[in-house]
Amino acid sequence: MPIFRASDMTETRRERWLRGLPLLFFSALLLGTAAGWAQNTPLLTLNKSHLPLGPQVNVGTPFTYVIEVLNGGAASSHVSVTDNLPPGFVQVGPATCAYSFAASGPPTSSPPLLGEFVMPTGGKVVITINGYFNTSGPKANIAAGSAKDNQGNPLSVGNANTSQDSVTVRPDPILADLKVEKCVMSGSSCGSTSSVSLPAHLHYKVTVTNTTSQAVYLGGLLTLKDTLSDNTSIPLAWSASGFTCTPSSAATDCPDLPPVAPLTGTLQGNSATMPFQYSATGASTGNDAGSLPGNASYTIEFDVALTTTAKCKTGPATWSNSAFLDLSSFGDQNPANNTSQPSVVTTINTNLPDCPPATPGLQMTKAQINPAGNSAAWNSPVTYRVTFNNPAGGVPLTNIPLSDSIYKVTGTPTFQATVTAGPTCVTGCSTLASPSLLSPTVSSDYTLSTLWTATLPSLNPGQQAMIEYKAK
Repeated sequence: MPIFRASDMTETRRERWLRGLPLLFFSALLLGTAAGWAQNTPLLTLNKSHLPLGPQVNVGTPFTYVIEVLNGGAASSHVSVTDNLPPGFVQVGPATCAYSFAASGPPTSSPPLLGEFVMPTGGKVVITINGYFNTSGPKANIAAGSAKDNQGNPLSVGNANTSQDSVTVRPDPILADLKVEKCVMSGSSCGSTSSVSLPAHLHYKVTVTNTTSQAVYLGGLLTLKDTLSDNTSIPLAWSASGFTCTPSSAATDCPDLPPVAPLTGTLQGNSATMPFQYSATGASTGNDAGSLPGNASYTIEFDVALTTTAKCKTGPATWSNSAFLDLSSFGDQNPANNTSQPSVVTTINTNLPDCPPATPGLQMTKAQINPAGNSAAWNSPVTYRVTFNNPAGGVPLTNIPLSDSIYKVTGTPTFQATVTAGPTCVTGCSTLASPSLLSPTVSSDYTLSTLWTATLPSLNPGQQAMIEYKAK
């Protein structure tokens, strides 16, 4: 290979060599910039599917579109999904958005434009759209992902940013009838009544049956709820645990059960509800998230423990329980059997003595008597009257602590409240013990400041005492 020296090159060859340098440098610059662009754009992958699984669905049957969005490229705060739902699809409620791997965005959205979503590298969004079809025929649906920069300019997002889902809608609607039954174990039998003593342990069974011959899909559109009700005057602490579900066949999908840790609470004359929710994706069960074949059923069993901290009771104690289906947009032929009938009722022997009869309590009223009404000139004295009444049938009261407070409303300037006369007992008592006048500075809105305190020595049943004071 010949060796060139600068002295050997003619002017023409040297000029051609130098003219080539900027071209080589500029080409390298362009290649580097293009590589930089590729590293700073999101790379979206969309997967669209539907529930219930399968190529066909019936008119009127609950139907769910599921769109999974993955970002394998650079992070972006402006990712959207466009989904023009096919003709004949009736959407029920807003689309819901579930996020994982640090992705974020609105909890719900509305087609056709879904988002915007914040998608870091590796971020994931799952969009769920519930509804049903009111027309038959083949239905194709395409979802497309896009992204913009902070100035609103579109970004390249790769070639996997679209996904199509297809289903054929049959013209014959599914007519379903779901029935709920509930019982409580009493000995070796399961019925609608039982009797226990505190502390108590109850074992419940809830069965949901598809009484029709056609399979139905319930995922995301139906919740089985179980309500515990305390019909006593005492507080009952409850703890529900040991949840199991037994399907009648391998093709029957159980709803998602509560966590292993017990559900707990305290009831007193009210109720609490435990939901058993069908998954919308089937991820927790591995099945198709809510398939209930014709004439199939599942049975949920659980335990409830009852205790109380009460020391006495005021009447009979019962604990009732019922289960019902929250159908949402699901159409049922016979809604009357969607709630277990009759309610399961447990009679509770509290082992507590009867509480003593209640006595009337002390009653009090307060009025502005001078000037009459509820207004007065600024920095002028106001006379108040406080009336205490111990109703007949009550008990004698002694050493009753009294206090009077004042506050200011928004817009009122800070002021010092001063008692200029009293407090004085004008009827029903001879004197007040230990009166204390505090003259507080009132500066905070709606914050009570104590104006004076005293003690009313006694007040017998059927007796009334009036106390007056003047303040400004």
